[in-house]
Amino acid sequence: MLFGPVYSGSAIVTQTLAKQHEIAEFTGGEAANLTQQKNPYIFRTSFGQQFSMPKIANYMRDVVKARKIAVFWCNDDFGKGGRDTFITEAKARGLEIVADLSSENGQADFAADVVKAKGSGADAMFIYLHEEENARLLREIRKQGVTVPLIGETTLLNQKVIELAGEAANGVKGMSACRPMRRSRRSRSSARNTRSASSRSPITMRSKLSRRLRGEIRDREDRQVRPQGARREDEGP
Repeated sequence: MLFGPVYSGSAIVTQTLAKQHEIAEFTGGEAANLTQQKNPYIFRTSFGQQFSMPKIANYMRDVVKARKIAVFWCNDDFGKGGRDTFITEAKARGLEIVADLSSENGQADFAADVVKAKGSGADAMFIYLHEEENARLLREIRKQGVTVPLIGETTLLNQKVIELAGEAANGVKGMSACRPMRRSRRSRSSARNTRSASSRSPITMRSKLSRRLRGEIRDREDRQVRPQGARREDEGP
């Protein structure tokens, strides 16, 4: 088995070699096209963009009540996939993309990007960068006095972003498929709010994904070792 890499661009490259040698590869990459290569040996350990972006678009429309969105995204496979999927889902829900702002990995200055987003008239901002760039962008957004809702996904809610951004991360919201390590009163309250908003539990979604993954692994292992037409013992006659 191969665990990693995490970055989508690297995973797209390594999965070709893993497929050639029939090695199961587990990746945390979220780019939508990772699992669109007809590769039976690639498995996600996180939700793909095609799963998360519709939920984020629904949240921005139904909960945030946003109508005009400014989109920040990083110019790599991860960012492009997220940007394309989110914009498609947002437009399908009647949301208008008023600013489409790409950035490079390692970019240090986001002042010009924030000025463009402010001038676009956006009533919410969608942020889809890597951790360090997320933190720099958040600090610049707070510096320029932006007060509209800031929405993101797992990377925006990362602990590293919180540590680097400090108080600039306060109030940021987003979707995460991760389960809390401790079932504290606050985490239980957050789970209840998620269920009331989306009729789905984040912990239940993760559990379903894990069960499905285990089933797929078992089926593929069986197909490799069983003679054609043979049944597993638990399948019955």
